[in-house]
Amino acid sequence: MEKTQKKSKRVVGRGALSQQAEDELGSVHIDRRNVTIMILALVTIGLGFVSLALGGKSEFLGTKASAVLLVIGYLVLVPWAILTGRARRRSRRETRSGS
Repeated sequence: MEKTQKKSKRVVGRGALSQQAEDELGSVHIDRRNVTIMILALVTIGLGFVSLALGGKSEFLGTKASAVLLVIGYLVLVPWAILTGRARRRSRRETRSGS
């Protein structure tokens, strides 16, 4: 007969995590600035796809403008929206620990 062992999992509430453990987990703090930048990114990406769809009528609109809008949306604004809270939170923590 085989004995099955149950592995007990320890559940830790959010309040029990230390600040260092929370940073290691890579949590993202979402505030008004993150949401605003993400909305701007979504609008820019949407305009890029609309420009791409209407591109048959104009060479500039189809090839150049849509490419620029999509690159700005995906490679600049989305990462900025994700990372902006993390850098600000880290600088605040360093300021508090330094004094």
